[in-house]
Amino acid sequence: MDKINNKGFTLVEVLAVVAIIAIIGLIAIPNVISSINTGKKASYNTMIGNIKIAAQTLFEEVENNGSLDGVSVSGNTMTTNLQVLIDNGFLSGTKGSGDTKKHIINPKNNKDMGNCSISIVKSVDANYKVTYNINNNSSDVEWCPTSVEYANN
Repeated sequence: MDKINNKGFTLVEVLAVVAIIAIIGLIAIPNVISSINTGKKASYNTMIGNIKIAAQTLFEEVENNGSLDGVSVSGNTMTTNLQVLIDNGFLSGTKGSGDTKKHIINPKNNKDMGNCSISIVKSVDANYKVTYNINNNSSDVEWCPTSVEYANN
């Protein structure tokens, strides 16, 4: 009689391996998702900080050198949108495939925030300390940063 060559895995062995992989996945997936969300939040907070610096720089530039397209000035308040900051080099943006201009993308939801309108208010106290307050003027656009986010970051 010839010996039968039974090389391979039994169904029980395959099911055991699949069960172990499933358990590892159940443990790992929440941690991976948490890490991704933490990264998105950190990226978003960095972006808010960059917007604040860009807005302050824009205010000083317009105040010292005159008007700029897309910027409205009234006393110590300037109004613009984030796309103007990008188009004039105050804020970096990214180009998508086939795009001719750069965009600012919200890392939380991947929406373009270029149309988000902001106002920048410059105040100087008695000790000549300069303060900039940046406010969201886009209450109808849900993915724009809020005035509270500009103030807290």
